[in-house]
Amino acid sequence: MRLLDKTARELIDLNPKGSIDKEIAERQFQVILKGFNYLYQEGSDFLYIADEVGLGKTYVALGIASLLRHFSTLERRNSYKDVILVPKQNLQHKWVREINNFIRHNYLKECNIVKSVLGAPVGECSERSIHNRLTYFHDNTPSYEIFRISSLSIATTQYSDWKTRLLESLPITVHDFFKKGIKLYRKKSDEIYLKRLFAYLLNLTLPEIDLLIVDEAHNFKHGIGSEVAIRNQVISRMMGVVQEEEDQQLFVDFPELKDQIIRKARKVIFLSATPIDNGLYELKNQFDCFIPNHAYRNLEDVEAELKTALSSFMIRGLMKIQIDQEGTVSRNMYRHEHRKGNVVKLPDAAPQKIESNLESIIIGLLQLKTLKHFNESNNKSFEIGMLAGFETFNTQSESDREYEDSSVHENKSADSEIIKNMAESYFNHFDTYLPHPKQDNLVEVLFDGMKKGEKALVFVRRIASVMELERKLINKLEKWDYERIKKYLSKSSRLKILETAYQERHQIMEIDRLLYEVSKKVYELYKWDLRELSEDDSIDLVQRSYDILLELFNSSLDYDEFKRFRNQIKGHVGLRNIKTELKKLAFELIRKYLTDRGKQEIENDYEQIEEQDDALFGYFFSSYFSTKRYQEGFNFRNRSSTKDWFRFNLYYLRDEINELDFDENKLRNIEFSEKEKTEARRIELANDRLMEAIAKDGRPMKKTFQEIDPFFLRKPFLNYLFQEELHKEFKFWLDEHWNSNSAIHDFWENLEALIEIIRGIFRNGSGLLPSYIAECIYPENYEKGLLKILKETFPEVLNELKVIICDFDKIIATNFPDKSKIQRALYNQTPVVGASGSHKRNISRVAMQFRMPGFPYVLITTDVLKEGEDLHLYCSDVYHYGIAWNPSDMEQRTGRIDRINSMSYFKLKKDGKRTFDNSLQVFYPYLADTLEVNQVAKVFTKMNAFIDTFYDLSNVIEKDTKATTDAIIEIIPEQIKDLLESKYDYENFQGISDQIIDELEPNYGIGFTKQSLLEKLQTTFDLIIQKFNDFYVFPKQDPINFSISANVKLNGRRAPLKIIMLKGKSFDEILWSVESIICRSTELRSRTIRDEIKNSLQELGFDLIDNNESLLVEKRIDLDTPNQEMFETIKRVIQTADKLEERYTGGDLDI
Repeated sequence: MRLLDKTARELIDLNPKGSIDKEIAERQFQVILKGFNYLYQEGSDFLYIADEVGLGKTYVALGIASLLRHFSTLERRNSYKDVILVPKQNLQHKWVREINNFIRHNYLKECNIVKSVLGAPVGECSERSIHNRLTYFHDNTPSYEIFRISSLSIATTQYSDWKTRLLESLPITVHDFFKKGIKLYRKKSDEIYLKRLFAYLLNLTLPEIDLLIVDEAHNFKHGIGSEVAIRNQVISRMMGVVQEEEDQQLFVDFPELKDQIIRKARKVIFLSATPIDNGLYELKNQFDCFIPNHAYRNLEDVEAELKTALSSFMIRGLMKIQIDQEGTVSRNMYRHEHRKGNVVKLPDAAPQKIESNLESIIIGLLQLKTLKHFNESNNKSFEIGMLAGFETFNTQSESDREYEDSSVHENKSADSEIIKNMAESYFNHFDTYLPHPKQDNLVEVLFDGMKKGEKALVFVRRIASVMELERKLINKLEKWDYERIKKYLSKSSRLKILETAYQERHQIMEIDRLLYEVSKKVYELYKWDLRELSEDDSIDLVQRSYDILLELFNSSLDYDEFKRFRNQIKGHVGLRNIKTELKKLAFELIRKYLTDRGKQEIENDYEQIEEQDDALFGYFFSSYFSTKRYQEGFNFRNRSSTKDWFRFNLYYLRDEINELDFDENKLRNIEFSEKEKTEARRIELANDRLMEAIAKDGRPMKKTFQEIDPFFLRKPFLNYLFQEELHKEFKFWLDEHWNSNSAIHDFWENLEALIEIIRGIFRNGSGLLPSYIAECIYPENYEKGLLKILKETFPEVLNELKVIICDFDKIIATNFPDKSKIQRALYNQTPVVGASGSHKRNISRVAMQFRMPGFPYVLITTDVLKEGEDLHLYCSDVYHYGIAWNPSDMEQRTGRIDRINSMSYFKLKKDGKRTFDNSLQVFYPYLADTLEVNQVAKVFTKMNAFIDTFYDLSNVIEKDTKATTDAIIEIIPEQIKDLLESKYDYENFQGISDQIIDELEPNYGIGFTKQSLLEKLQTTFDLIIQKFNDFYVFPKQDPINFSISANVKLNGRRAPLKIIMLKGKSFDEILWSVESIICRSTELRSRTIRDEIKNSLQELGFDLIDNNESLLVEKRIDLDTPNQEMFETIKRVIQTADKLEERYTGGDLDI
């Protein structure tokens, strides 16, 4: 049967808000329709979506997956499984976000098959869907299960715990099999048999996978066999690909195993923008890993037969944009590639040349020695991207690992010894470091852009380059910021403390270095003990130990062991060797930390600094406020959270929104309890009272100001900001969101999100330093003082805030589908950030912050960020500082900022024609008249060939990873600017049989209807009004979110109540969630106390919930619970929450 276009449009809309190019959205829809009809037909096992980078392969796959789920059989609906396999951990979280986004916004029918009438996915899709290890999952509910490729490798160590963990990952029904395997395969050489056995046992026990999506499928291009990566060997067996020759011994030892192995995935979607490197046989290899006995497994002439068949299983499209004055342009046409090596952004910039005599001598000598080396030992050639001297003269051994993946044959630069010897000799003679003209030029250009608030993405090959560029840029920015604030320093003794700390900042780094050295020594001595204590095989234990020691060193704990540790660290500064006593003490502290994390004193301190990452210990004007090293700055940051500066007084909305006013009779007096000591808590309480006092019928009385408590007229900084400098933008925002078709609840939620984002800028980002200066200089008039400082010294912060307000909807949709996570997402902002395998930073958070205005301005990364994360919203400049030999890798990198709804896309659409200023700028920095020209010329030639053949996979570029030293380069290949066409786009897809004529009819709904749920909501609403006598906040229904909220008067105390409908575990189950707030999350941080509360609630049949803002008591009950039982449950929940609040906080709820 076939799904018709018009029917599919009733189910899916890829452009519901008109926010992306309609031609792009239409193409995505057509690919989904073709892909679904192909996979739905009998005998179609797999589909390959090979669209180029940035064209929305994820959403295409989700569209097909949703249609397949919708048209699944009745028998499969209650256990339907989509399994997604991704390369990295950050992509697991991204898929969870995208699945929820797609089903909420792009899948239309609330049919209770794909999307429930509550608007959420029917299949379980949450953090619980993410698997850190390869393990069994259950078949009793519909779900999405997301694994990462690294888990397939099954990390092993010299201790035996990994075998136990594998055993625990299997259902008990096959434990005897695996226990027998552990006994049989004890030798190190037999470990592979145990891993293969584990994979086969998963095949026997895992539920049927209705659809498998393999993201970045080219990672499996080497296929199956005994010589390929463990991950390929494991996944293929798990999917039911029997390999008799390699597993002959296994089947002898377990003769009953072979006949039970079955094909595990019914359908497979492969996703990759770069599906092959060397030939079409790599496609077959990918199929071999996941599909037993597929149609192309035993081809005689793989290349010829696959070439003929490509259009029957592959769709490969390209990015095209319609612009008013030019029509259709492909992405190569709106890119400006700077192939002369320049870093300056000019249409016809001059090449980079060596300017000084000293630099000429240094580069000349380096090249002479390098050429001599290659002529003697390397056949006058070198691997592209493998010469360290093109990027850095940094010779630190800690950073010599150059690549993030294992595909690189050597991890040592061919010229590393030459550079090391020259650098040491130069330093010994001149007491300074070798200048690097290419690097220095890039730093200057990036720094100029940072001063203007412009973003740039820089790709390097060497991890050392990340650190060196980051250090140089931060150093320049620190000096610039210092010069900017010098005029203020004499006006406050506190600012003098900051100045002293700034001048001594480099000494602090010696403590950091020493702590890291101690961590390495502890790992060397106690490696296996640390492994036993760790919960994650993949964790870097040296880095984890360093994190813990750094936290403990800077904590406020004053136990003897902590004092002794700090004193010993300080006593080791300047020493070459680390004493045994310190190593033992450090291990004991780490061991205690990992085994006893529930203790209140450690937990409280940890929560305050757990979000710090290594970026903050680079940029001084962040670390000054973010670590207890600098007590003055650290105290300010904590103190600022108690101020009302970055809260917004809702009372003043009455001046902006005609339909909004407050009942002044309810505002005549406000009293604060002992809990409301701080300004922040008091303004929050005032806002709660204002929400209770919102008039229901317009503007019932005049604004007298004399009849209300003066506190309601308090004007925090954000009110000044919105009424003065940002009034135009804020007024537009209010009009747009107040008058939208959304529920009033959404307006308040969006306003809270906007305030939270702006608060994050001043608490963690570019507004932090000016905020501190304002408090130091204008303690009595902070609000107006900060506005003055921003206007005269930090105008970029005001520009950043304007962009946030104007682009709010775009920022929320891209970065914060879950608004409750905004606060944490904005921790640790820094102007320059580096990302590599040696950094401990949260890659997803780095990417999210780069998709925001403001910090970070520059992101320097190895190929760890070449795929998976989108970086396009506010960046249109990419620098390939370290070049890759593979043009597909170069395209993956550039594609991070060249995507649907990118910054350059919006500029093009606005201008209607291509100009230099709205082009996506792609830089390839190199020095003219150096050996590097040979390298880039070779890469540019390969890139042009890649463009010519990208859309015809049957033409394969010759794999040549080397450049020669004796080639004479007269012409640098120019960028191809012709309009591109794709040979394998959806119009040419031939996989759907012409014999299929019957039309598919969608199922418009099963189970509960929206109307029936709204009736139940109304019944419960009436019950609450009837049963409870009085309210602080009268009950409100939210029919969009199927919820009821109220604040009940309970024995003179406030009892906030929320009742919301939630999807249950089975596909047609819906439950009531009855919730009441105990207190704010920050009031009870102790895990000991939280565990105590949790246990007491469980005894009552309740749950403790932390929603990032509040701790709640929750009880879930059946939707058809009788009224009296419902009332009793509500009463018990709010009474229990109130008792817990009074017991543990001593106050009455102020929210």
